[in-house]
Amino acid sequence: MWVRVPPAVLEYMMIDFLVKALPLISAVLYGIVGVGYFVKKEYAWCLVWISYALANVGLVLAAWEKTNV
Repeated sequence: MWVRVPPAVLEYMMIDFLVKALPLISAVLYGIVGVGYFVKKEYAWCLVWISYALANVGLVLAAWEKTNV
């Protein structure tokens, strides 16, 4: 049995998915850069990039709390 979903609902679901997925993808990439700087023993830059990664994880958590409450 198929259920027809209104386009507005689909658009909202897509935006909600992107709000969570894109910061997570960038967090992973920032983390990889941070590990690269750690390997190069440039700890200050490692801290900068890891902080960016954690900030993006925080954005996802903040968005998640808004939608699940």
